[in-house]
Amino acid sequence: DFYLLRKILLKNFPYHIVPPLPAKKKKETEKAIKKREKYLTRFMSGIARCEQFKSSPFLIEWLKNDDIKDFQKVIKAAEK
Repeated sequence: DFYLLRKILLKNFPYHIVPPLPAKKKKETEKAIKKREKYLTRFMSGIARCEQFKSSPFLIEWLKNDDIKDFQKVIKAAEK
């Protein structure tokens, strides 16, 4: 979930600019989906340009995990 990743990055890197994400919509047209895809690509590109984000264990785990529950376990373990 991109929104969970963004929330974690904002919390752990308060002095860095985390790119915005597009709002979720219930009913999406093909045009809206293309626009959302464009913004998600911009988000990931912005994350990839920052050395601190690229080396973040949260980003690495987010990229490695397909299951959101596994990623949430990583987050909870890091908060302890």
